[in-house]
Amino acid sequence: MELDISAQPGRAGNSTLLAWFTDIAMALSAGARTGGGSAAVSATLRNPYEYWSAEFTHHARRYSRRDLALAGALLKQAVESGRAERLGDLEWVIETVRRLKDLPHATRRSPKADVQHVLDHT
Repeated sequence: MELDISAQPGRAGNSTLLAWFTDIAMALSAGARTGGGSAAVSATLRNPYEYWSAEFTHHARRYSRRDLALAGALLKQAVESGRAERLGDLEWVIETVRRLKDLPHATRRSPKADVQHVLDHT
């Protein structure tokens, strides 16, 4: 039903000042900041209605803004194109991410266009 991915790119993501501003903004919107700078995936499952989340703290490097944009575009476009079930196919996800990673720098477009290109060819 609902799928969300969150991560903090670069060193600024661990800024105490940034965390403070985020806490204020979330308090004003009745939300709450989750995680301690880690990446997380969360979802509301349809049957039965259930909230699920997983945090990932074991990665050796931070995600780039482009990595995060590609991940968001992949999730969105997989769902919009009727391929949401493919996100549960580990081999398909690995191959799709490998193809995105292997795109030559010279031919890179926007993350949305790059994901569309890869999805058109998988």
